[in-house]
Amino acid sequence: MNCGLRRGSGLREVSWWTSGPRDERQRNQLQSKDVRQTARLANIGKRARSADRQREQRQSNTLAREAIHQKLLFANQTMWKRMKCGVVWKPCLFMFSSLALSLNIQEGMFYWYTDGEPGPAFSKKDISFSYSIGSAGSLLGVLLYQNSLKSYPFHRLLFWAQISSTAIGMLDLLLLQRLNLKLGVADYPFVVISEAMTHMVGRVRRMPILVLSIRLCPPGIEGTFFALLMSIDHFGTLASSWCGGFLLQLLKISRTEFGNLWIAVLIRNLARLLPILLLNLVPRGQNDSVDQIQFGDYVTGGGDEERLVIG
Repeated sequence: MNCGLRRGSGLREVSWWTSGPRDERQRNQLQSKDVRQTARLANIGKRARSADRQREQRQSNTLAREAIHQKLLFANQTMWKRMKCGVVWKPCLFMFSSLALSLNIQEGMFYWYTDGEPGPAFSKKDISFSYSIGSAGSLLGVLLYQNSLKSYPFHRLLFWAQISSTAIGMLDLLLLQRLNLKLGVADYPFVVISEAMTHMVGRVRRMPILVLSIRLCPPGIEGTFFALLMSIDHFGTLASSWCGGFLLQLLKISRTEFGNLWIAVLIRNLARLLPILLLNLVPRGQNDSVDQIQFGDYVTGGGDEERLVIG
């Protein structure tokens, strides 16, 4: 009986020793399964949050692009509407013609300056110094406009600026004909004075146009519209170089041939008078009283009408 009990207790001990590690493995398997499920759920939640963030980012980018598109569309519509106003495109036409018709034949003059036979044979140093004096003349023109000429009406100032530009341009003609020597003025001082006066008058001529360009800018897109007006300004300067180069080529003026250079100078000076015929395109008024150009309502009655309020 005792032996049977010992055998039974031994069996129970063996069963306990064999079932204990099995239960432990099962628990470990369950725990690892729970860990995997938790990690899988966390990964799913992470992907869902990442997808939500990406979707929100795409929506934000779409809204930003739509806002930019709307702003560009509004700016283009506003600029086109303003450019159709006569108070805008007419001064722009005068600005372009004033710059384009001032033919740039400086390349031909440069070769004549450095030539030793018909020209004065200036060195590069001499020409550089004369150009620097010309830059100082531009600064003097700005100061002259700011202190003395800004209160003059647009028409009167632009008229006399064009006349003065033509008169100053005749100094090149005197130099080419060597009349300055007959007047007792040496070549180099004559050229330096001519460069300074040319740049000064040119700056005075352009200042009213710049002031008017600022006044033409509608509220809300001032920077964009002013950049558009300045692009017209630069295109006029580029057209001046093109036309001047074409004129030099037409008259067969090269690095060594200057026989017709005086004709090019004369044509350039006469062309500077042509923008006077377009002065009626510029609004009448005084610069210091132009605080804002107000565009009137469009009245359709056989055509669009606009008014310009100055002062």
